Amino acid sequence: MSIIQDLLKDKQKELLSKLEGSSHIPHSTGQGDHTESSWRKFLENILPKKYGIDRGYLIDSYGNVSDQIDAIIYDALYSPLIMTSESGEKFIPVEAVYSIIEIKPTINKKYLEYANDKIESTKKLKRSSRGMTCAGKRVPPRELTNILGIILATNIQISKNTLEKHLKTYNNIDIGCAVNNYTFNSIRKNGIFQSISYTEKDESILGLFFNLHNRLHEIGTVAAIDIRKYANALDSFNFNTEEEF
Repeated sequence: MSIIQDLLKDKQKELLSKLEGSSHIPHSTGQGDHTESSWRKFLENILPKKYGIDRGYLIDSYGNVSDQIDAIIYDALYSPLIMTSESGEKFIPVEAVYSIIEIKPTINKKYLEYANDKIESTKKLKRSSRGMTCAGKRVPPRELTNILGIILATNIQISKNTLEKHLKTYNNIDIGCAVNNYTFNSIRKNGIFQSISYTEKDESILGLFFNLHNRLHEIGTVAAIDIRKYANALDSFNFNTEEEF
């Protein structure tokens, strides 16, 4: 286990150095962009290639568009990207999404509330699910999966007791990581807060690595997107969406 600890702690030091380096950038917008980019590159390095990591917007087949999201973990194997802007931001079908991530300088009540509301707004988008062929056999549409809500920061400004009180209200946040402090993992059942676990101070990145991988494993693969519904939003198409396949 020591080699895993050593490797991930090296990643933690590297990430923290990049995050602290953003303070030397003179403009707040530049600082924010640098911080978000550092986190996205870190996530790219620790997740399998089946997961895409990008900043961008979520869309649904009804033409609804989310606010800009700091980082989105999405299915990079089976789900199409609708468009990429010149600045590199993606427009991602909401069905493809595993996780919505808000990146902030610190974790406090204001940012927890902001992140919770942002995650909630994306969950209101309409998701489809379509039957698919797996290993030569047709399988029915699967139930929609939970979209993981995550907040990432350098520090945390509130006590653990206060954090737990907030998480009982802000029920869209599943994982939080403050690199200088700890990672927390919040467990809910039917949307109701059950328990929370914490890492040690010097193991925040280990906690993020293992908790994120574990939660993604629990999800498995997101439901198959029904691309016919996106096509039918245009005048040229009239697919029969009553058929499961």
